[in-house]
Amino acid sequence: MVVATRTEERAFRSAGVRMPVRRAGVGLRSWQREIDTPVVLSAGLAGGLSDDVEPGTVVIASHVAVGDGDPVECDAAWTEALLAAAQRLGHTPARGGIVTLPAMATGLERAAWGARGYIAADMESGLLALRARRCAAVRVVLDATTREISARWRRPAVAALDPRNWSDALWLGRVAPAFARRAALVVAEAIR
Repeated sequence: MVVATRTEERAFRSAGVRMPVRRAGVGLRSWQREIDTPVVLSAGLAGGLSDDVEPGTVVIASHVAVGDGDPVECDAAWTEALLAAAQRLGHTPARGGIVTLPAMATGLERAAWGARGYIAADMESGLLALRARRCAAVRVVLDATTREISARWRRPAVAALDPRNWSDALWLGRVAPAFARRAALVVAEAIR
């Protein structure tokens, strides 16, 4: 299983997920390994692209793509296991496409990807799918069309210093760990 951030890694380790958890960095920037597992599972947080997905929504990918690239279908068995696990935990998961982008999508860009049929965006799943024989992805929506964070968060270190972003920072500090844990619990349940 591959996660991007320390927050996601902590959530998966504390949830008792019984599989190796590797933190690869945002956009896989610290990933330097070959994928040596039959299926790679991409997990963590994402941005919502559709009005149907609110913050906290569990998204199970049916397919992933890197930007305008060809979509890669997700592993059917893992996808079904993740969907069933989310439902057993009381969530109504959204199933659909996840697009992998080089930076956070906001405003018109978010709307454009949503209009193309994608329900969530991340910066890792599609890249992992290109390197793996089979893939699956579970993400929990952090920000969405109905609760969008500022585009200034594309550079978090700078954004955190700007008082205009402090309300976003407080909100992110509260919900990001909880939403990452939600994704982790879905994976843990799917493994059981």
